[in-house]
Amino acid sequence: MYECPFCSVAVANNQLIAHSRTTRHKLLCKQDSGDYFTYIIDSAFQCRIVSYRINGLSTLLDPKLYLAGASGNVQQLLTLELKTYKHIKTNFELFCTYVMFVMDVDKRKEEVVRDLKSFNTKNVTLDLSSNLCSFYEEICSQMLRKCEEFQEKDSGWALEKIEFLEVNVNKHSYNRKLLYTTSCLDTT
Repeated sequence: MYECPFCSVAVANNQLIAHSRTTRHKLLCKQDSGDYFTYIIDSAFQCRIVSYRINGLSTLLDPKLYLAGASGNVQQLLTLELKTYKHIKTNFELFCTYVMFVMDVDKRKEEVVRDLKSFNTKNVTLDLSSNLCSFYEEICSQMLRKCEEFQEKDSGWALEKIEFLEVNVNKHSYNRKLLYTTSCLDTT
């Protein structure tokens, strides 16, 4: 058993990764990386995997403006990781608080329901030759599309606050196995 120093809970050794991905753990364990809005979230595997959190401004309610504002920080973080590891796999997750007004069972008063939703992207491999500007634009369009689809589903949810953008970086090494082909030679 492992005791998480941030959450003060005992976690089985085979559940460490799952625990490190919980929202509670992510909110409790952050270290300041020196940048005003950017934090490094502690992670396992001796820094071979690192997660950065870029906190949102409390006044911004437009995900497009928030992601545009975070562009410089994201590109700087990815550039630093690429200089260190040469090849990385990365994915993004945008966390937003949504609110919905629901009538209670007796239909006498309206209740406010809040929920933290996240919109993530698939892992993408980057190397030193990658164009980070166009990569980030594509990632932003994917997350914005997911946000819009969520709000347009007649669900009643409305964006209340953009909490943070999480940038997960994994060290990546290409499969170095060589492919051998044999040719059929006609010896006749």
